Amino acid sequence: MMLPYLLFGITAFAVLMYVLMDGWDLGVGILFLVAPRDQERDKMMESIEPFWDANETWLVFGGVVLFGAFPIVYASALQILYVPVMVMLFGLVFRGISFEFRAHTTGSKALWNWAFGLGSIIAAFMQGMMLGRLVQGLPLEPRPLGQTFTISLFPLLCGLAMVAGYSLLGAAWLVYKTDGTTQMFAREVSRSVWLFTVALFVIVVAAGYNNDLFGRWWRGTNDLALCATLSTSHCRCCSGSSVVDISPSRNNYRIADCCRLSTVCLSGFYGEST
Repeated sequence: MMLPYLLFGITAFAVLMYVLMDGWDLGVGILFLVAPRDQERDKMMESIEPFWDANETWLVFGGVVLFGAFPIVYASALQILYVPVMVMLFGLVFRGISFEFRAHTTGSKALWNWAFGLGSIIAAFMQGMMLGRLVQGLPLEPRPLGQTFTISLFPLLCGLAMVAGYSLLGAAWLVYKTDGTTQMFAREVSRSVWLFTVALFVIVVAAGYNNDLFGRWWRGTNDLALCATLSTSHCRCCSGSSVVDISPSRNNYRIADCCRLSTVCLSGFYGEST
């Protein structure tokens, strides 16, 4: 029967689309707290306003398909991941609330700035922790009541790596969609975020290798694709330019930057799913 494989493919596609699409605006939210002025924050909000709500639909779609197609997997995974899932949802709720309230408030913008930024960080960090726990392996048999998510080093590292990766996606998005001082801010922050992402990538791979988890992440030709992508971008970073190009006459290069970062996500997703 091909139906289970088809449904699994649909679920995986929904999760992948959520990581790629919502990763951009989660990254913008993470960078929100380090933006220099409200003028830049306003432009950052405007760049994701038409998309952010629709992007989160992929998460709902993937969860519904998983619940309908693989109820045992859904129930067992949710029992173990209940705490990070609920914390992630609270973070996404605060993001949505702060997005709307910030647009209409006059005297408490700072409060909603923090709510939007922290909600983005919390949601991204919890997603990374869940990914790390998934790579470690989830038992499908029922567990005693009260035995749910246990914190270890590997999921924590994955959470930090997810925050860094989303930040890099957010910086690329801002360079592509904004101009002026907001684009300059994204260009300046992209280098430090990229170095942070590469450092965490190396640490996570080393931690997975030491815990005999390396084979669950990247395999075969996928290693070569990921290393090539990382090396190309890292060479541009070390050569004195930012990770993303802001020259108005080189708009195609800015599109290529976004595509290259998406390739990193695709490579990691393929390795994790295999």
